[in-house]
Amino acid sequence: MIRDPVKYCAALWDWDFLKPCFNGTAIRVADLDGLLDDEGIVQKHGYVERYGHHLLFETTVPDREMTSGQLRSHSSLVKVGFCVVYLWGVPNSFPIHKVQVWKEFEAQRGDVNVNVSEAGLVGWVCKWFRWSTQNPITPPLEPAFFDRAEVQ
Repeated sequence: MIRDPVKYCAALWDWDFLKPCFNGTAIRVADLDGLLDDEGIVQKHGYVERYGHHLLFETTVPDREMTSGQLRSHSSLVKVGFCVVYLWGVPNSFPIHKVQVWKEFEAQRGDVNVNVSEAGLVGWVCKWFRWSTQNPITPPLEPAFFDRAEVQ
């Protein structure tokens, strides 16, 4: 439930500054409006998928820490091919106060970078996109959960 629509809208990021990272494709950062963890629905995510790799932007204000529920959810997501980028800062304003990356299949989050410029974040996303394009993930083919005999 959105309790304060004005405050909610003010916290949304305009991801268009990342369009140059995806030149030659129709890909854009999508708004992932809600991600349910054990502390409730967390809003204001950006999301991109490329050849089985997933990039999730988690945004928050400069002085707030990620909740334990968010960290547990993100820990599960990186195990299945997600890369989570934490952005602490004022929406659509650079430099970003803090940026931290939790790369796919890694047990720990990376070091925190401070005062990240727009060009710095764009450069990192461009590198991720090139790498994802060159290293597609092919998931194992198994029957979908609801197609399995034991579920029907």
